Amino acid sequence: MASVLWIGIEVSALYLVCRAYMLQKKGAGYTLCVFLLELCITYIYCNFIPGAMGNPYVRIVLSFIVSFSAVSLTFNGVWYTRALIAALWLVCMGIVDTILLSAVSTVLGISVSDLTDKRWLYVAVCTVDKCVVLFAAWCVFYLKRGKGRSPAASRRLMLMVLFPVISLAMMCVIFDIYKDQEDLSINAIFFSVILGLSNVANIYLMTSLDRTYRAEQQLVMLNQSMQLQSASYAALEKSYKSQRTATHEFKHQLRAIRALLEQNKVHEAIDYIDGLQISQTLRMFISNTGNPIIDAVLNDKYHTAKDKNINFHLKVNDLSAVKAETDALVVLLSNLLDNAIEACERIGTEREINCSFLVKNDSFFILIKNTSVPVTINENSIETVKQPSFEHGFGLPNIKRVLTQLNGDFAMEYSDGWFCFSAEIPLN
Repeated sequence: MASVLWIGIEVSALYLVCRAYMLQKKGAGYTLCVFLLELCITYIYCNFIPGAMGNPYVRIVLSFIVSFSAVSLTFNGVWYTRALIAALWLVCMGIVDTILLSAVSTVLGISVSDLTDKRWLYVAVCTVDKCVVLFAAWCVFYLKRGKGRSPAASRRLMLMVLFPVISLAMMCVIFDIYKDQEDLSINAIFFSVILGLSNVANIYLMTSLDRTYRAEQQLVMLNQSMQLQSASYAALEKSYKSQRTATHEFKHQLRAIRALLEQNKVHEAIDYIDGLQISQTLRMFISNTGNPIIDAVLNDKYHTAKDKNINFHLKVNDLSAVKAETDALVVLLSNLLDNAIEACERIGTEREINCSFLVKNDSFFILIKNTSVPVTINENSIETVKQPSFEHGFGLPNIKRVLTQLNGDFAMEYSDGWFCFSAEIPLN
């Protein structure tokens, strides 16, 4: 019975590590069935096949084949990634088993063979061993999948690690008490089970809190995305109506100029044309990239920058090949330009934004440089200076989310009063 528990814990650890680095092929039910099948096959060859029972090398080969097959059936990814994870998992399991059993034997002052003779003590030690591996696998999963996680959640993780460590120390004390006795008592076994269940509850609570935070974060991102889309559509509609009005008025303006020229009122005609140029400049559509969504966002942010006395320089080419979803484009470009505008607002002079949006070599290149107060960049993150941070700290996470969705790469740096953000998004 204990061996079934140990194999189940090992299989669960393998699943968590795979989840950290690869995506599942199908739903949870299918994955559960595959790993239950792995558990059964592993139990059979470890306990009923003579070659595997007596030869550790045969057992290792069979374990690798079964683990690699289970991972391949349930997770996407290139074959060598799946093979590497399965192999490293087996190596780590062997190392942890060896180290922990040797350490417990040394602490208790008994040999490993004497330890195995004490049935329940040996079962308890091996169970703790497997739980340590499972907890380590969960930590890998938690940290690997934790992009965008709040600093509070990271602190909770550090505090939560203390509970298993203290539990492990308590188990060592129990083992030391019973080292000179024939085996563990029922009370000690019961206490060990309660302690193990408490650790499971602790991990479940941590996961639930983290899931709640991430749901709230996604809701804030969704609300921001909807607001940005609405603002961009409104700007596009406003520019379209303005263009239609200008087209409708154009023929009347030509007639007025013609009338002035026919009356030899050249100076009056020039003054009238100058006035038209000023009015057209105020409502002009600053870019014509071939992508109406990008044009709408750029036009809106250009006029926003101008209203705030920020010099805005733009370089574009034909962006009609950019076929990203409207939601992704609006969130990405609006957040990038809003960040640049807000950075410029925090300095008194030399407010300037230089940006380029270019399609070249089957990639969409984005480069935005703006004057800024000094900022500290840590692991591609900048802490928001706006309050409350929960409501306003999602600009950069939104940008990262969209770039990940579009398989893009980005980099940013600060130097000599200028903040620079660059990104490359493949078009295919």
